[in-house]
Amino acid sequence: MKVLMINTEMARGGAAKMATTLARAINVPDNGFEATLAHCENNEYDLPFIGLKRPMAYYLNILQTRLYGNLHINDFGVATELLKLAEKVDIVHLHNLHGYYLNIENLLKGLTNKPVVWTWHDMWGATGRCGFSMDCIEWKNGCSKCEYMNYYPKVWFDNAKAEYRKKTELYSNFKNLHIVSPSEWLRQIAIARGFSSDNAHTISNPVDLSKFQPVNQNEARSKLNLSDARIALFVAHDCNDERKRYHDFEQVIKITKMKGVVVGVPPEKLDPDMIYLGKLTNPEHLKWAYSAADIFIITSKSDNYPNTVVESMACGTPVFGYAVGGIPSQMPDNWDGLVEFGDYSALSVKIDDFITNYKNIGELRERISDYAKTSWDSLFIASRYQQLYTNMLK
Repeated sequence: MKVLMINTEMARGGAAKMATTLARAINVPDNGFEATLAHCENNEYDLPFIGLKRPMAYYLNILQTRLYGNLHINDFGVATELLKLAEKVDIVHLHNLHGYYLNIENLLKGLTNKPVVWTWHDMWGATGRCGFSMDCIEWKNGCSKCEYMNYYPKVWFDNAKAEYRKKTELYSNFKNLHIVSPSEWLRQIAIARGFSSDNAHTISNPVDLSKFQPVNQNEARSKLNLSDARIALFVAHDCNDERKRYHDFEQVIKITKMKGVVVGVPPEKLDPDMIYLGKLTNPEHLKWAYSAADIFIITSKSDNYPNTVVESMACGTPVFGYAVGGIPSQMPDNWDGLVEFGDYSALSVKIDDFITNYKNIGELRERISDYAKTSWDSLFIASRYQQLYTNMLK
């Protein structure tokens, strides 16, 4: 069975990591499945990856989106090329479609008669225009007024209502469209948006366990020149993204007096007591950061199924944070590391109690790593998608 996957990027961002890992797992020899991932990160043809990047299209379409919204993209033939590729496969598997590179309307119109799986990595498929609605629930009522026009994908004029209607129209024309989310939280949003519960599925995101696995903590700290202090790790693409709430992490560090280590684009205002490692794109370096930490802290205001949580646990590092989106569904049974969003004082108390009183840290780290292996192994996750593909063609 041949599968065409489509995603904005091949390597940058959580959705890209997931799609790339899944494509490689599906392509294990002699299993009857063959996956190709088309993307616009570059224009290289290196199977199973096909790059369709158009020079300058990204910058032109940022302006187009600011003025007219997500569905008004000049993709210089990307959608047409994708539809030609789709003619040669049995299943089309969509991932992130928004990202200034693709005429989404043209693509979806051309796929209505094709069996299509669409993995939602955020709320964009449900809303009029935004990737996460934060505390706004207007998506339930047609997005009559957008409260977050400055949030990605940013716009200057509110076209959310019109885009919401257009998406509804496009969805209604599909004959065999199935939505997949790694979290039950987002699956329920898809159902609330109008998709049948039979056509909405929960399948976890895979992790490449060959890249993310425990490293001896002292060795990992030595690699990164970190001290033997109690370390709390924060990982985000950009600490200035308000959705990631880096400021809350800072407050936790001040209260607990742990040593804060930060991965990602640093905040505009640096804390002299914090260690900033910058962007770590090499999985080997990320593995060291997770393994070096005593705990990983995630303080997002809104999130679906963050790869950082999966990667941290794959390295055996316990996770503390806010119980938002799909994060609670990522936690092992009987793990009590989450608190209500915004309550960094309660989070600090929970962390202090853990650091002070938990005795069998080595055993805990091993259990967490084992949990990751059984929950997110890429071949296991690939087999679940392969079963869905097969069922859709019956």
